[in-house]
Amino acid sequence: MLFDLHPKEKPESLYGRDDDLSKIVGHIENHRWISILGPRMVGKTSIAKAAKFRLQRRRFTVLYVNLWGSNSMQGLLDGVLHALQDSSKLYRKVKKYLSRIEGLNVGLVHMTVKDGAKPVSLTWQILSLLGNHADDLCIILDEVQELSNVSSHLVKLLANIFSTYSNISFCFTGSQSGLVKSLHSPRPTSPLYGRTPAMLTIKPFEARISRNFLVAGLREHEMKVPLADLDEVVSRFGGIPGWLTYYGNSVTISKLSHKEALRQTEKEAFKTAKQTLEHYLEIRKRRIHLLALKAIAIQASWSEIRRAIEANTGKKINDASLKITVDALLEAFIIEKRGSTYQVVDPVVRRYLLSGKAK
Repeated sequence: MLFDLHPKEKPESLYGRDDDLSKIVGHIENHRWISILGPRMVGKTSIAKAAKFRLQRRRFTVLYVNLWGSNSMQGLLDGVLHALQDSSKLYRKVKKYLSRIEGLNVGLVHMTVKDGAKPVSLTWQILSLLGNHADDLCIILDEVQELSNVSSHLVKLLANIFSTYSNISFCFTGSQSGLVKSLHSPRPTSPLYGRTPAMLTIKPFEARISRNFLVAGLREHEMKVPLADLDEVVSRFGGIPGWLTYYGNSVTISKLSHKEALRQTEKEAFKTAKQTLEHYLEIRKRRIHLLALKAIAIQASWSEIRRAIEANTGKKINDASLKITVDALLEAFIIEKRGSTYQVVDPVVRRYLLSGKAK
């Protein structure tokens, strides 16, 4: 169902993403690693999980690893173990080999890490074991930018996998920042130099597709909403599938009126906007990035962003510092450049910034 709030699991549950899905599956089938990039709530996880379903039908084993909130190699290790346990067929196949790894306690259906085990070494041993005993294997690392703090360890690990096990392919999702940037723009000294994954950017729907998506979802519930109301939804929430889905679910499942569904969707979207910005700002110079964002929220050129920062800080900002700030926002898919001006991608994030609640 299109208005199911959970990430989609099957290709037929996606809307308007057939070409993107085919590209992902085609790359993995040809053992080409790929990154799925885009802003939050645009549907990256849904597309990755739909790819998982299709690849499994084509005799691939797929492990889905959710990295949101992880910031260490221990987080990656825990995610890989969880995904492996979820893949019961693969787990049964390699369990006897896993039991030989010194740092693991291997049970009938669960594994735990022994005290003192080193996560980098243990992750490598597990992936090496899978490379030796699994057939075609795809590992989806969802929100991989969360591991930016340990990018050097992960890049070395990925380079070793790439060089040693051609049967293992990786599919990354996230934003083009931190770790993901180092995957796609490695320096000549990087062990991943010359081994860049393919890149697919998932963009918000165009207005026409957003409207058609809402109509199709309503039709599944044998409901109709006046076109003027749908146009209002698209105007307020743009082409972000997550917010369109939340509105549709509020109308069809929760049976809210149009106005109440708008209000409820806005309330939930503001919570996510706050979480998204706080997560982004926690490792950056908060005041400078917020001032840039607030200027861009009303659409701003490079010089207008500079003037807004300088007027509020009372200090000059040089081109290099401003470029670092703007590039980081672009790479996180929070803003985009259109012509000579910058604007916020998600209209909800834009309204949140203008509301004065972001401080």
